[in-house]
Amino acid sequence: MIQEIISLQTETLVLIAGLVLVLANALVAALRSKNWFKQGRDAMSNEDTSSAIYFFSQEILNHPENADAYFARAEAYRANGELEKAVADERKGKEMVARSIKTGQKQDHSLSPSF
Repeated sequence: MIQEIISLQTETLVLIAGLVLVLANALVAALRSKNWFKQGRDAMSNEDTSSAIYFFSQEILNHPENADAYFARAEAYRANGELEKAVADERKGKEMVARSIKTGQKQDHSLSPSF
């Protein structure tokens, strides 16, 4: 009986440890994602467009639904002289905003250009 209780407690602790690990990984990913966008903005502030493009691209990889990341990367591409890529990202960002308006999804488009 005692052995069964100990075994059950061990299984429970292993399960709890696994859940904590999953939640910790999710939190780290979320924090890292927020940092990608912020690092991109910081790079733009320092006129480091190549780094900004990298950071905004990482944000897009992690959160492809983030229209603001496309607009920010377009700004970096434009500053870097990569106009075709800038236009493509602006187009993608506008399409995402239009789709979110059409479907009623609420998003923060504080960086989005005026239409």
